[in-house]
Amino acid sequence: METYTLAAHCALGAEKICANEIRKLNQSAGSAEDTYTIIESNWGRVLFSTGLCGIYRALYALRTADRILLRAAAAPAPDFDALFDMARNAALEHLLPKNSAVSIGKVRTKSSALAAQTSIQSVTHKAIAENLCGAWGLRRLPDAAGAAGSFEFRVYLEKDTAELYLDICGEPLYKRGYRSIRFTEQEKPPRSATGIDFADAPLRETTAAALLLLSNWRRKYPLYDPFCGSGVIAIEAAYFACNIAPNLRRSFTLESMPIADAALAAKVRDELIAAVCPDAEFSIQGSDSNAAAVSQAKRNLNAAFEGLPLNPAGLPLFNTLEMEYAKSYRDTPGFIVTNPPWGKRQGTQQEAEENYARMSVLRDNFPGWKIAVITSHPGFESFFGRKADSCAALTNGALETFVYQFEGNTNESGVQKSKFRARMSAVARTERTPRNAAQTPPVPQPENGRRVSKKGYTW
Repeated sequence: METYTLAAHCALGAEKICANEIRKLNQSAGSAEDTYTIIESNWGRVLFSTGLCGIYRALYALRTADRILLRAAAAPAPDFDALFDMARNAALEHLLPKNSAVSIGKVRTKSSALAAQTSIQSVTHKAIAENLCGAWGLRRLPDAAGAAGSFEFRVYLEKDTAELYLDICGEPLYKRGYRSIRFTEQEKPPRSATGIDFADAPLRETTAAALLLLSNWRRKYPLYDPFCGSGVIAIEAAYFACNIAPNLRRSFTLESMPIADAALAAKVRDELIAAVCPDAEFSIQGSDSNAAAVSQAKRNLNAAFEGLPLNPAGLPLFNTLEMEYAKSYRDTPGFIVTNPPWGKRQGTQQEAEENYARMSVLRDNFPGWKIAVITSHPGFESFFGRKADSCAALTNGALETFVYQFEGNTNESGVQKSKFRARMSAVARTERTPRNAAQTPPVPQPENGRRVSKKGYTW
């Protein structure tokens, strides 16, 4: 069986998580040809190789990948002639059905002599057109309206090496297929007590999955989202708890390519459905101050689990509740994983900052719970009133975001590490003296003992 090289694109900062997902898929590989080999992982993508069965499993099962691309060609391209030759000589006729329309989507260049994106698009498209016209005996490629299908290529240049990729997904993988309901302007409710307008500004499903995996949540712990919105975090958590492949209900561009195998795709899909844990026990809840958002979350939940062999009583619960009134509902500590309004697409930044300050009540209402918050605000800790135990950068579309994590009593190893670091820092301050202590002036500290960031936020 032929082995293909693919690129799984994910959010910047989620490369390690995505690579670990691909490695875990080896546990389901049925043959040596369908195992996964990681080639490299950096800059928002994970390169790996596998067979056709492995491609189908990756498309259905990867939670954090935004898109999967198939590498069609790769060669050194120090100039436009070399770029043209690479695309002109690539074996593309076995990847595309005859009379297909093609387009060049995104172009990315890094540390390369070729940097003009529009010129790279034009040269690559011309080379692909000559390639396919010669293979199919055509004078010109058909337009998208009269074509047998439309396929998108992407070009990546790094250090004068060009790679030509074919999109085999179609719609991005974060479009799972369950979040299809949208509110019109007439259906949106008035401003809530928090001062934040309800708007259709949800978190991507793939980013929500990455947030859950970053937090190290497991189904043995209760999970609560006080800003559930459309319910994406809770639904992705339930998918994870029940071992449900997130993309079972959608189609892919791969299905219309000559290399597609419908019987193999059905076999992989049946295996993934058989691996679902219908009796998994977990406690996932979400709330929001907007009744319309909660209604949307419930409808998304019903669509997400429609047709799956699960017990409805074990699904996530959503209710309308102001964040300040949310309280711990289990004897054992759990996880709060949430995406509060950022003040960009919902409300203003001032309203968002006031909301962050009110969120400090969660520490009292959920004692011992770990809190993981994703936001685009670099000074969230200053308003929340506590320094985060860890902070990781994670993109959400075009926005740079940060995942702040505040440890609770759910991660004993993390608590012990924090105590050890605090103890060693105290020893370093009292016992260690630098060699040039006499020449080194003391570092001035704020009078109130609070740290000040480069942007002026304090904690």
